[in-house]
Amino acid sequence: AVATVRTVDMPAFEVRLMATVPPAQRGTANAVHLLAMTVGELVGPLLGGLLLALTSPTPLFLLNGLSFLGVAAVIATTRRASGGEASAAPTAVAATPATAPSIGYLALLRRPDVGLYTALVAATCVLYLGAIALFVVRAEDLGLGAGGVGLFYATMGVGTLLGGLLAGAGTYEGPRAFAIAAGTGAVGAVGLALFGAAGGLVLALAALVVVGLVGDLEEIAALTYFQNRLPEGTYGRFFSLFLMATGLGGVIGAPLGPLLAEAVGAGTALGLLALPALALAAAFGLREGLTGRVLPELASRLAPVPEPEVVGYGLFGVPAASDLLPDREPGGPLLVPRLHRLI
Repeated sequence: AVATVRTVDMPAFEVRLMATVPPAQRGTANAVHLLAMTVGELVGPLLGGLLLALTSPTPLFLLNGLSFLGVAAVIATTRRASGGEASAAPTAVAATPATAPSIGYLALLRRPDVGLYTALVAATCVLYLGAIALFVVRAEDLGLGAGGVGLFYATMGVGTLLGGLLAGAGTYEGPRAFAIAAGTGAVGAVGLALFGAAGGLVLALAALVVVGLVGDLEEIAALTYFQNRLPEGTYGRFFSLFLMATGLGGVIGAPLGPLLAEAVGAGTALGLLALPALALAAAFGLREGLTGRVLPELASRLAPVPEPEVVGYGLFGVPAASDLLPDREPGGPLLVPRLHRLI
């Protein structure tokens, strides 16, 4: 039930955030949002442990339910604020019109950018959840015991905080956003593979810091790009696709990681799980980079130069200025009609 509520309130919150924040500030807003979630994930277990020591689990569940009501109140309040301040932020309305027709999930997945990114998210979550399921194995391999799992989580949390801080200072438009999303996705996959293969604690922790750092950069770059490209209603469905991809990756990765580790070892298992994420990150970056920058530039270079259509000698028998082209002969620049185009 909690997961179902989250899949409903998160897209609604993202759409309200998109409607109230100008396009130039959406990257920073997304970074602040993820930072707040990261802080909550770090503080929540500590607070829950303290409350559980003082009371029974019932108040914790009540507090969790009240938190969802708080999110609903924020969404409702933001909707009224955005309606009242629509004239104060015309750029956000113009960039993502709320009246634009939304499209369904299948039509969204047929878009090459959305389809590739959704597949990349699913493959990345398979790798991440597979790695998290192997935290206990890696902690024992490195001689940390069961307490190493908490150390691994805390290390990734430090990287996530750093990544959120760095991501808030960036701009994510056009091919730049794709390059950041694809590059950081590939770096994260390599980082988790190194974590699995690391023979020392320092290298393993450094790999986890990098993984946490690039994870936020990748997500903020991609989500900000789609916020600026999709209408509000369509972006809500895209974010639902994003959540479904993360859930599907988690369902597959959590059992697949330990199964592979039993067969080939933890290091090889994480390397195998990283291969699909690496391949999709490369395909996503190359495809969107080529279509977003290289191909349009090449097409503009190869496109024929349009020639003006000369349709006659004008009203008084004299060629109109628009019917004349500069003559580049050595005698000097003259205006002469292109007689072979005259009607």
